[in-house]
Amino acid sequence: MDEVGDTPPEIVQQNMDTGIIKEKDISFEEVKERAWEMSQETLKQWKNRLDSNVQEKAETINRHLTDLSVLYGESIPEEVVVSLQYYPREGSQKGEPINNFVESGRLPEETADILYWVSNPSILPTYSAEDVEKLYEDASDRAVVSLLHEIQHRNFQKEDFRDLIKTSEQRPEVAQVLEKLQGVKGSHVEVTNELVTTYLETFGKERIEEEQEQVTDLDDKSPISIEVDKEKTGQVLEAVIREDVEEWRNRRKSPGPYTDLGQNWEKVLGGLPEGYGSENNESDVTQKDSDDSYKGTRIYEIARTLSTELAKRYVRERRKMDTDFMVELYKMVDQQFKNTAS
Repeated sequence: MDEVGDTPPEIVQQNMDTGIIKEKDISFEEVKERAWEMSQETLKQWKNRLDSNVQEKAETINRHLTDLSVLYGESIPEEVVVSLQYYPREGSQKGEPINNFVESGRLPEETADILYWVSNPSILPTYSAEDVEKLYEDASDRAVVSLLHEIQHRNFQKEDFRDLIKTSEQRPEVAQVLEKLQGVKGSHVEVTNELVTTYLETFGKERIEEEQEQVTDLDDKSPISIEVDKEKTGQVLEAVIREDVEEWRNRRKSPGPYTDLGQNWEKVLGGLPEGYGSENNESDVTQKDSDDSYKGTRIYEIARTLSTELAKRYVRERRKMDTDFMVELYKMVDQQFKNTAS
């Protein structure tokens, strides 16, 4: 799962007003209907933008998926269905493969491959039309890169990759660095998995930036398909709220990966169904500094600073990632720690 907070600080909205009279008797059906009324226009606009952006970058996206196929030793997906969802906090974007919701039985697998939450950027009164358009273009570009992250989780990270992580983490040169990283992980972050995924996401981002001036073959089609559907939007929102409370808060594991999303919906809707709203002793994670789960952000930051030459070399040599790859990757992480300490 990609983290929230991938948005530059200049377009992150200030914390929402918390002085809301909460409704005690609001139902899930009312929550879903109000949420759709509030979000449908934004979602439709985002779909148009992403459809266009994904097609413009189709050739580059396909080349990157070919590289990922080499590195993971898995086949390229014929289609990746992305279900757009609304994040009720301006400047926020967040992606996740549907795997966890399918495994928990909260969503059917045919819902989508990837869930992706979007919002509008925060627009200041002083911004010109050109400034606003640039904000949307940048947000759309970040979304495409983030989707490449989630496609790894959904389509490429199979049993072989999970076995590789287990084997590599037993290597002393990996274990020593991993111990340092454990101190900056979030409560729901799988360190090595997110380190590799974000590192290869950066590899893809570099390719997109390097090739953005090239003319794309209009016959080349990306496998990424963007969907906006009222029924699915409601199903996902209910699944997120239930997962946050039933799997995380009620099991005393809160805050979890969906707490910020749920609490922001609670604020803009004026409440959630009884038993699913925030409790008096629960921290307000929409105030980011109080949310322990955001510690994991450091792992993403580290991964995005590493040289992608390792990945490029493996692709050139047509090599699948192995323990040597993991050891080299962790050596670069260790050097980052040493550079920071010096």
